[in-house]
Amino acid sequence: MADNWQQGPFRIPTFKDFVPHDVRFWALIIFACCFQLSGGVYLAGLNQIIGGKALTQEDVMMAAYASFIGLTVTFPLLFRVKFRFKSRNIIMTAATTIAVANIVIMTSNNLFIIVATSFVVGMCRLLGTFECLSTLQGKLAPNHDQTIFFCVLFCIILSAIQVSGLATIYIDFYYNWEYMHLFIACLMLCVVLAAFAMMKSIRLTDKFPLAGIDWVGFILWSVFLLSASYTLLYGKQLDWFHSAYIRTGAVTATLSFLLAVRRMLTAGQPYFSPDIFSYKKMRTGLLLTMCMILLLTTPTAVEGALTGAILHYHNISAISLNCVVLVGGITGSLIAYYTLVLRRIYYKWVIFWGFACLVAYQGMLYFLIDARTSLEMLYLPCFLRGTGYTMLYVTLTLYSIKDIPFKYFLQPVGILGFVRTGVGTVAAAVLVSNLLNYLTNENIMNLSMEIDAVNSLAMNMPTGALYGEVARQALMVSLKQIMGWFTIGGLALLLFIPGLKYIRPVMRSMPSMRSYRKIVQRVYKVRKIDTTDGI
Repeated sequence: MADNWQQGPFRIPTFKDFVPHDVRFWALIIFACCFQLSGGVYLAGLNQIIGGKALTQEDVMMAAYASFIGLTVTFPLLFRVKFRFKSRNIIMTAATTIAVANIVIMTSNNLFIIVATSFVVGMCRLLGTFECLSTLQGKLAPNHDQTIFFCVLFCIILSAIQVSGLATIYIDFYYNWEYMHLFIACLMLCVVLAAFAMMKSIRLTDKFPLAGIDWVGFILWSVFLLSASYTLLYGKQLDWFHSAYIRTGAVTATLSFLLAVRRMLTAGQPYFSPDIFSYKKMRTGLLLTMCMILLLTTPTAVEGALTGAILHYHNISAISLNCVVLVGGITGSLIAYYTLVLRRIYYKWVIFWGFACLVAYQGMLYFLIDARTSLEMLYLPCFLRGTGYTMLYVTLTLYSIKDIPFKYFLQPVGILGFVRTGVGTVAAAVLVSNLLNYLTNENIMNLSMEIDAVNSLAMNMPTGALYGEVARQALMVSLKQIMGWFTIGGLALLLFIPGLKYIRPVMRSMPSMRSYRKIVQRVYKVRKIDTTDGI
């Protein structure tokens, strides 16, 4: 069974015989979507969590980023876990862990427990999703074309993120923020029951031990990402290096990074291989990913301030924009499939149009920052944002890993995750947040200089209303300044992208599970072990 399960027409032998083949496919797709809906904390209900647990915004954000970091650092482990444990056991264990973790996070007020549990949730979220989708590799991409696989993969992942935000807001509005955790726990238990009832306890590949994994490197990279995120998130609240906590966090981040790099350069099988950075496309992809994250950070700060502080929309109304972003994301996946798979258009032009969508979003929002803006006016910019960031997620990933051998297959994806969902996102968010705060205070002072006893507007308005209007006008000016600067920067980036080399996407087949097994055996020098045990 382990050697011949992929021969002939595609089938999924991990399911019991009574389950129809079409149901097997959709069951694993639904499992993957359920895993992607889960999380440690749900940022769409940020204010409710802050009030319910008496935490600061930084505390909740730290827990959320811990979940992203746990997901990011797990990439190099995926195939090792897949070849060590049975498919049903991986799915059931990951789902059970997420269910228990959601209950722990919901009931605990200890920040350390919340952050640590969120980290574990991120790991299990990726392990469960990968097990489902890697099993379907031959169905999603019958010719094993990695371009098709990544188009489908990011469509599922990025769509689930938008649906999770919608579900969180509606559950918070009609019930309570805690019910979102209960909903996810019940959803995961349904996955456990379905997997137990429908799947066989069989092994599709030879059983390999977890020997050869650089666990020290795993710990060092995790500590670096967590401590760097802590330093950046809490810096403003604790007055940066005037605080002993921030100094400790900065020193810990620096030491762990240096030790992780040293380990990477000296270990026989490092957690992340230094050879990855020798590929020019990988370095260029990292740079472009950083630019993408900067352009994607402004919606969180600017769009949220516009719909909340200026337009005063309720969360239910504001979150409806997620539906538009969802449609844009699906459209972006289809465009990526058409351009990269069917037409094989040069990477740089797909990247160009992806960034053009994000820059168009910035420019349109610049002109829509006004107290008279209606929610419908934001539909087109949000659609362009969803389209652009999905196209870029797919294209930049494929561009970055194009020349990297498959023995490093998931390591570069993890390194890209350092920027997309790790410390890069935190740094970009902190930059925009501090810039907005600085500009708002400066503009309040500039506008207040005109407010005196002889000003005709000031004479006819109550003091509270007067200064409230000054603050609102200052916020709008600040938002326009940020969007204007980012639009100009985005236009400059669009001038740089055509300078990239003409590289046409080619059909690059992903190895079969048997080939991956041989790669793991050769790289990590492990031997298959007895498969008579139950796990």
